[in-house]
Amino acid sequence: MLLPAVKIGSDQNKDIGLNSTYSVRNSTFFTVGTVFSIVFTEACGDSKENIFGNVFAVKFGETVYSQIMRFIVVQAGNGFCYACQIQTYSGRGTTKPGCNPREHAVVYMEGDEPTLCAGEKGLPKKAIKILSSSDIIHLDPASRIRFGRGQVIQHNMKAKEIGHVAVEDLPRLLAYWREEMTMGFGDIM
Repeated sequence: MLLPAVKIGSDQNKDIGLNSTYSVRNSTFFTVGTVFSIVFTEACGDSKENIFGNVFAVKFGETVYSQIMRFIVVQAGNGFCYACQIQTYSGRGTTKPGCNPREHAVVYMEGDEPTLCAGEKGLPKKAIKILSSSDIIHLDPASRIRFGRGQVIQHNMKAKEIGHVAVEDLPRLLAYWREEMTMGFGDIM
């Protein structure tokens, strides 16, 4: 059963909200290598169950799925950026059925060691290190960057700073993204 959409300003969401670490940032925040999180909403197919109350009915009889999602900026734009998702796949890493390990890399915080999940293999891309913006921010060991699906992120959304890609890993981050974005497109890009 789907939950109805929450109307802005209703009593239904008076106790629900982002904490103060989320704020609308100016465009200078979204530089290449910035790691951030936002409330991310996308259309969902028939596969999304409403286990956590984050699937909502919207106009036209369709449903959307919302969650806090982490991203890394891979290209700056004018009022937007291109970013790659960081996912844990429910703690499974790339062992999730249907997940292509080749288009992922382990992502980890400075001070931690990059680790694979049990049964995980086939990640040819080297791990990417993140320098945290706060001592209280950590990444799950199952966190993976998905280079094969970039997202356009508008700069007018509330975002939380998580950190930045280590300088020595920036060239590799961008090379992996470009490699995945040109797969199957030949010399177009």
